[in-house]
Amino acid sequence: MKRFLKKLLSDQGGVTAIEYGMIGMALATSLAIIMGDNESGFISALSSMYTSITIAF
Repeated sequence: MKRFLKKLLSDQGGVTAIEYGMIGMALATSLAIIMGDNESGFISALSSMYTSITIAF
């Protein structure tokens, strides 16, 4: 059992997949914060710009 645990702790096989998962999670969180919802953030700015363009025509 002790040998199995040492082998498990020294195995680095799945580390890269975990790192890529963490990077993906960080990017998704960043995009969610930047984009915001319909009342704030980038989406709101685009919506108000499109509305003002539509009214101008």
